[in-house]
Amino acid sequence: MIGRIVERTAYKSLSSYNTTLANLPKGEVPELDKANAEAAELAAQVVALNQGAAKENVA
Repeated sequence: MIGRIVERTAYKSLSSYNTTLANLPKGEVPELDKANAEAAELAAQVVALNQGAAKENVA
């Protein structure tokens, strides 16, 4: 596990609203800012891992 994703209403709302975190209605979904921050951190960690793996494959 490279990051921690908490069970949040925002993640559950993705299928209800049939959209992405960026497009969820800010006034209707609690803790949306926290969910966006967690998702961004997870994405950054995945990118960093992929870049590290790519460098290892080149070497």
